[in-house]
Amino acid sequence: MKRSVQLSVTESSSDEPRWEATLRPKDVKRDASSGEHHAGGGTGKTMRDHLLDTLKNLRKGELKEFKSKLTDLELEEGYDHIPRGHLENTEPVEILDLLVKHYGNDYAVKVTTMVLEAINQRDLAERLRSAGSRGEGLSSGGPSGARGGGFRCFVDRYREQLIQRVTAVDCILDKLHGSVLSGEQYQWVRSGSTNPEKMRKLYELVPSWDTACKNQLYQELKATHRHLVDELERQ
Repeated sequence: MKRSVQLSVTESSSDEPRWEATLRPKDVKRDASSGEHHAGGGTGKTMRDHLLDTLKNLRKGELKEFKSKLTDLELEEGYDHIPRGHLENTEPVEILDLLVKHYGNDYAVKVTTMVLEAINQRDLAERLRSAGSRGEGLSSGGPSGARGGGFRCFVDRYREQLIQRVTAVDCILDKLHGSVLSGEQYQWVRSGSTNPEKMRKLYELVPSWDTACKNQLYQELKATHRHLVDELERQ
């Protein structure tokens, strides 16, 4: 049985057709972009979405095992473990925030993958690794990291340049107050008479900071001096 569609166009003032055409199925090409299913990439998900989906795929016992392994996994030099107490009674969204806060975007993905493999969740690890290989970024959260070592290395590596060139020091101190700096430390750093002096005082405190604190400083530097950070990271 042949299938076809006949179309005709008429003028509004006449019933006589002005143009006729017969269409067969093979004459019509479907726009690939109009399909309901997408093959391959283009899922619209960020790496943050993939990380969260991965954590949500763990059952209660598996999530507990994940958190336990996360606190004793061997990390790259310059990174600290998330304190065990911070992970107690945490749900996937909270775990994701802790991962990004402590390790930054890229290393958070790597750490998650290593933990999954260590607890025999290799399918989830491979799925996450595949998403990462497609170059999908995290839409929010920690930094993507300076070239050659992440935000922690950035804060340490560019100490002199940041001391000399950061101008919005008071704004940064206001953001760090309460979460990174105590009230006494905040007042002490602000007592500097110039911006470089304030930055030197701030750097005197940096050696005692953990990864999360350096991450927060990096974030505030990006928020207030984006062009400077980009310039240094390109070096």
